[in-house]
Amino acid sequence: MKTITKGLGLALSASLLASTAYAEGAALKDGPYVGASIGLSNSTSDYKYFPYRGAGFGHGPEASLMVGYTGFYDRFVWGGEIEHAISKDRASGDKEYVPSLHEIEIKRRTALTGKFGYLLDESVSVYGEAGLAIGRFFFNERSINQTEHKTRYGVTWGLGTDVALSDNLSLNLEYNRTNFQNYTFHARTFESIENNLFKVGVKYAFGGDAASVKQDPVIGKFDGFYAGASLGYGGTDYDAKTNEANNPENMLGGVSTEYGLKGGYGLTLNDFYLGGELAYAYTPKDDFQYLSANTVSMVRRNEYSALARLGYKLSDRTLPYILAGVSRAEFDQGKGSNSEMHRWLNGVTFGLGLEYFLTENVSARIETKHTKFEDFEYTISEDTFAPTTMTSNIALTYHF
Repeated sequence: MKTITKGLGLALSASLLASTAYAEGAALKDGPYVGASIGLSNSTSDYKYFPYRGAGFGHGPEASLMVGYTGFYDRFVWGGEIEHAISKDRASGDKEYVPSLHEIEIKRRTALTGKFGYLLDESVSVYGEAGLAIGRFFFNERSINQTEHKTRYGVTWGLGTDVALSDNLSLNLEYNRTNFQNYTFHARTFESIENNLFKVGVKYAFGGDAASVKQDPVIGKFDGFYAGASLGYGGTDYDAKTNEANNPENMLGGVSTEYGLKGGYGLTLNDFYLGGELAYAYTPKDDFQYLSANTVSMVRRNEYSALARLGYKLSDRTLPYILAGVSRAEFDQGKGSNSEMHRWLNGVTFGLGLEYFLTENVSARIETKHTKFEDFEYTISEDTFAPTTMTSNIALTYHF
């Protein structure tokens, strides 16, 4: 958990430093660029060794460098990018009913992607990307004391936004998902190897022409009450510590879509923004379930949060922000078919996001959040769980 806290802390610091570098009237530029980013990575994999089957879930920090090119055609954005990343993301877990661990660790990742997007105004663009990826993996099967380094190929896609901070510098927020090839060694198969990455970075553009957008001015209504709905995707990591001597720790978890509602109040003072928000999130039960060696299923369902938002207005319609607060979530858990339990856990939440006004009263938001919940023990098996979640969502809000 320390690596996650440190990684997101660095990301928030980078976002704040970038916000202080903002220059009035800054615009995005076309042409070549270089950049750097830091992020948090989640990995999942399914495991098969007949007749056993299980799954694994992991997390870790990632740092990357990228070079690319951006072009403008009217309000459309196009380009390409090469990125190389160093990662410390380990996915591990049990085989079903068998007390032995398997592990996958992503060491390095290189991606070549094409991008296509849209200029919201001269200083903000949103885009989608897709391409190919190469990953260098470390595979470890402890039951037979076998390890191996292997290169796997994959397909990657993502969503992101660029926000101009000065004539050449821009802030970048991005979500990427990569699906890698299956891998088999010693009759053991790692399949559905999936990596999800949330990152924040900066880009430096070398010259080029500034973006130009002709549109009616929009002055967002930042002050006052608002309400909205969100759609997200993310994962829960349970950091299970079992009572089995030869299987002391497993990073169990899963990924899922998430549906949410939110409402709050905000005010601005000299371009600084301060607000409070109440949020609700629901995760479909079937999507967040893991069956471990002890046949313990874990499901995160309903979550309520009280959050503070602190941001800085880059323009009359653009607001990057950080958030922090408390959350309370419902977890279901069972041991076998006739021993079901559920409990509510408290947690601490922090994250960052970007809000952009489409009209005077309607805004769109992209947001990444991390929550660390309190530990708890499953009394039947004496297994200990330490749940954490990391999700990214997009939202539409109406400001009254």
